[in-house]
Amino acid sequence: MTKIPLLNGLRALAIVGVVWQHACWRFFEPGAHPLAVGGFNLPANPLASNGWLGVNLFFFCSGLVLYLPYCSGTRQFASLADDRWFWSHRAKRLLPLFYFSLLIGCATFLDAADVNSGVLLRALLAFLGLSTFFQFSFFPVGNWVLWSLEIEILFSLIFPQLARIAKARGIIAVLVSSVLLGLALRALGNVFFRGEPYLNFVSDNIFGRLDDFVWGMFAADLYVRGKLPRRASLTYFGGALMLAAGVTSDLWYVGALPIATQSLTYGLFDVGVFLMVSGLLAGRSVLRTVLELAPFQVLGMMCFSIYVWHGIILNHLFPHIVDAGFSPRELVAGLPLFLFLLAAISAMSYRFMEFPSSTLAELFMLPRLGAVAGLTRLRRPRAPDPDRAGEGQAGHHASAGSTRGEASLGEATHTDPLVPLNTTSARP
Repeated sequence: MTKIPLLNGLRALAIVGVVWQHACWRFFEPGAHPLAVGGFNLPANPLASNGWLGVNLFFFCSGLVLYLPYCSGTRQFASLADDRWFWSHRAKRLLPLFYFSLLIGCATFLDAADVNSGVLLRALLAFLGLSTFFQFSFFPVGNWVLWSLEIEILFSLIFPQLARIAKARGIIAVLVSSVLLGLALRALGNVFFRGEPYLNFVSDNIFGRLDDFVWGMFAADLYVRGKLPRRASLTYFGGALMLAAGVTSDLWYVGALPIATQSLTYGLFDVGVFLMVSGLLAGRSVLRTVLELAPFQVLGMMCFSIYVWHGIILNHLFPHIVDAGFSPRELVAGLPLFLFLLAAISAMSYRFMEFPSSTLAELFMLPRLGAVAGLTRLRRPRAPDPDRAGEGQAGHHASAGSTRGEASLGEATHTDPLVPLNTTSARP
């Protein structure tokens, strides 16, 4: 079966969008430079102002790779023991870095004067993974970006039952139900509970974002059954829908569309991602070739560490970057150092915390990168142990024989969007 490293490339796009959003958003705020067309102001920068949709892409990838082994029959939830196995491996993958970064964030941002009953309650909810159910605590204290990791953790808790329902009732029934639930909660949240410009505790809790994951599950199901639409033209149609989601969000942000229309943005984006992935899987294309290049693969494999640390680095070491009075010239001057520190800290976290037993060659694809640079090739990564194929969860199954960032979608593939597709030797 064809090996595909496409998901790592998609993760690379997602993490670039998220970091861009948090570091540069003030200079590309929706409505800042509108285009006047026929007396109507259109957003001039829907790509630059909507990097936050990278989180939706992460959720889609989560649903896809988590569900693959189960809809293909490689794994199953036949008993509570299977559930416990799944939860245990997900916990080993997600929780150590989640809690470590939360502790670092609290130690970095809080001092004795900041500690009160409200802060302690927010900290407790963050450590319980329940911050996103309340507006006052939606962004976890110490490291606000961990809200989406809480959603990932909660999805992992309900995933076994969700997979059982999909098997008994059909994935389409699960998809339709999750889409309708998401639309209702996002409409309710945006009309009555709007807090931050984009996120609130009604629209963006696990139930409001469930359809992001289920669209990925739907793609996995169709792929395994050989019914995934695979026309190259779908890449462009999907990309157009993703762009339309950004335009819709920008028009909503500036008040040009009714406030409830933001509930449609996620759906447009999810359908666009589904179609784009279908098109990319149809065959070779320029975009797929680029996403499969080694730099994009490594960036995608490091996305967990990059995501976890970029908020702390940005807020603690470069708070002026997100200040309203920060000039474009100051951004250009400060951004390179921010990116360098982010890359260095994320690389160490990825190497020593996520996969301490893997080699540098495996984690950073050094043979391929060395060949591109014309350097002497390092020794090739060890071939994965066939006896361990399909082990290691925390969102992660790699097929036997899949190395260097490649995994087969139909085999015991990776089941975690935050784990590299080539680290079969890194799992317990």
